[in-house]
Amino acid sequence: MLPGGRALLGSGPDGLYVTNLETGGSELIGPGGSQGRYVPTGHVLYGDRTLQSVMAVPFDLETLTVTGSRVPVLPSVNVFGGGAVQLAVSDNGTLVHGLAIMGGVSGSESLTWIEMDGTRTDLTLEVQSGQIRAPRISPDGTRLAYEDDNTPGIWVYEFSTSERTQLADGLAASYPVWSTDGAALYFSTRQ
Repeated sequence: MLPGGRALLGSGPDGLYVTNLETGGSELIGPGGSQGRYVPTGHVLYGDRTLQSVMAVPFDLETLTVTGSRVPVLPSVNVFGGGAVQLAVSDNGTLVHGLAIMGGVSGSESLTWIEMDGTRTDLTLEVQSGQIRAPRISPDGTRLAYEDDNTPGIWVYEFSTSERTQLADGLAASYPVWSTDGAALYFSTRQ
């Protein structure tokens, strides 16, 4: 849902669409795109399956239209064939993402924290021979919930202490989402 509640972002076979809930009309705003997120700078960020990168397109909330050209923001970000993007953005615009590893390279995977001014910090969180999936920053920006392929389940990483805690184990737990106050963490399960 976009701020103001008049429209929502959604993915279709051709890419990322904005749907006007008042008129019911949809418009393609990100060819090849998925998992769009509006950020307070007036842009929509989304993963591009073809380019394996995060793109930004200037977007006017009032007119619900694209106001400029799309530009790559982050290269080499995991955008899976189904559209899942290794990306999380907080309400203040802080972004964390997983790097794409091409060609079956084995080793460790880590996350990078990027401030709005472009300052990059590699997090000490590291997963050996696996992937960090579905990273989600807590509303207060102090924790990161994610999935770990190497040790399946939902994990929480504390930025201040670099400690990680497993909240749910097994392959049945996936896609963590924080409550708006950060007091609860929701996730999907299979039975």
